[in-house]
Amino acid sequence: MKRKICKTVALFCMPMLLGACSLFKPTLTGWSDDIQRGMTMEEVEKAMGSRPQFRRFDDLGEQWEYRRGPSIYNDDHVMVIDFRDGRVTGMYSFVEHRPPKTVVEEKK
Repeated sequence: MKRKICKTVALFCMPMLLGACSLFKPTLTGWSDDIQRGMTMEEVEKAMGSRPQFRRFDDLGEQWEYRRGPSIYNDDHVMVIDFRDGRVTGMYSFVEHRPPKTVVEEKK
């Protein structure tokens, strides 16, 4: 009887636990929602909380790149924001998968 109760509880709890794991996967939701077309560079910096980690520019405009990570899945969340004349003209965000780290031991 006790064994049957344990199996029933396990069968009931397992799907809930596995389903809850998906709740912990970090996403860019909320992060990219703060950025809107037409914002100034100062507004973007304030919304993001810091200067960009990477910056690129040419005759056509400027790009700021922000990164968050690595996540528990060893991914970086990347957001690239395009500016022209000091205002946001475009933005894209994506997840960049990192290869697993391998440890090589030296032979003595």
